[in-house]
Amino acid sequence: MNKEKIYNKLPVFLQNMAIHAEGWKINRRRYDGAYNSLLKSAQERTFWTEPQLHKWQEQKLKDFFSSICKNSYWSDQFLKYGIDLVQDSPFEVLSKLPILNKSEVQKNRLSIINPVSEETISRHTSGTTGGGLVFPETHYSEQLQWAIWWRYRNWNNIDKHTWCTYLGGRSIVPIQQDITPYWRVNKPARQVMYSLYHLSEKTARQYLDDIQRRRLPWIHGYPSYISLLANYVIDSQRIGQFDFVQSITTGAENLLDTQISIIEKAFGVKPKQHYGLAEGVANISMCPEGRLHVDEDFSLVEFDPIEGLEGAHRIIGTNWNNTAFPLLRYDTNDVAILTPNQSCACGRAGRIVARIDGRQEDYLVLPNGVKIGRLDHIFKDMINIKEARIVQNSVTNARVEIVKREGYRDEDEKMLLREFVSRVGGDIHLEFAYLDQLPRTKSGKLKFVESNIK
Repeated sequence: MNKEKIYNKLPVFLQNMAIHAEGWKINRRRYDGAYNSLLKSAQERTFWTEPQLHKWQEQKLKDFFSSICKNSYWSDQFLKYGIDLVQDSPFEVLSKLPILNKSEVQKNRLSIINPVSEETISRHTSGTTGGGLVFPETHYSEQLQWAIWWRYRNWNNIDKHTWCTYLGGRSIVPIQQDITPYWRVNKPARQVMYSLYHLSEKTARQYLDDIQRRRLPWIHGYPSYISLLANYVIDSQRIGQFDFVQSITTGAENLLDTQISIIEKAFGVKPKQHYGLAEGVANISMCPEGRLHVDEDFSLVEFDPIEGLEGAHRIIGTNWNNTAFPLLRYDTNDVAILTPNQSCACGRAGRIVARIDGRQEDYLVLPNGVKIGRLDHIFKDMINIKEARIVQNSVTNARVEIVKREGYRDEDEKMLLREFVSRVGGDIHLEFAYLDQLPRTKSGKLKFVESNIK
């Protein structure tokens, strides 16, 4: 019997004890030893100038290339593309290498693994775009990534002592459980972990009552579930009852404008967005002014223009911190929209991104080949819609799946159709489907655009 099956058979108080033990173990691994000095150093780099960051990147890349020069995969790549690690500058080295995609990494995973003397842990990606990826990460790399993440949280007045309403993808309540409590407590991490898979119209009141009873000041998790919880606050006329919430942060999914409006209306707090990924090749953090800054001191991030998508760029990154699994010019398959205005009142370093626009698959494709993104604007004024997503199976047909509020009428559908045609045109036939709940991925994520076009 595996650990999950044993856990699911335990009574609730023992499940809480198991989560406490696991939380203590994870905290010790992430935050012992060098963590405090890594966080302090990261905080000291917050307001570095561009020349300081350039010098830092250059040295980090030099050290990184030196540590992986004998790796079988990368030594072959250096030879193949005529790279001289002594004569070429680190930035020249990268410019000579091709962009590395996930399928190439999966195919060559064993040869990319780099033997290191220090302890490693096993990391994995969810595999939403064609298969998961399992790879080793050094203890140093994990701690540094968490130092960068806590630097961002500290910017926004959150520290490790702040108790959190956590709405992430981990399955912590057995799926067959049909009575409260639909949450477990991780005391070492200061988290009350609420199950995504049990949140519904029937159970929402119990979730909200528990959050209110505990007066948890910080909400963190998937934006689709935080906005779903916010919808229940609005529907139950409980706006104003959660004024103890001081901070809301999101990750793992793209934060949509419609979600921002709903969350702010329900809790009186505008959510802050953060972009990071298990591979550790890029990190983008939102400052107190609400602008997204590239963490230039964490990795080398490139923005590669996408043909046919004005202003859109692929996020390409090099993870100089994880010598156990070196990734150079790795294509995250995520899309960023850049802004010409690169100044921010906060004074923090790092290029500024207008928004993270999801993945390259999260676009509607028109019959003429044009791709349309950021379609959540269509739903901006649709107050009688709780949630929606778009499913496209061909270039001439799309389906809008909707979870409607009680006040939804035929006029709402007509208005939605008009908004769709005004932005996309009339070349795509649109049909509507009304559901009680939108489908999620196995990890609990919601894809706003589900494109099945190859």
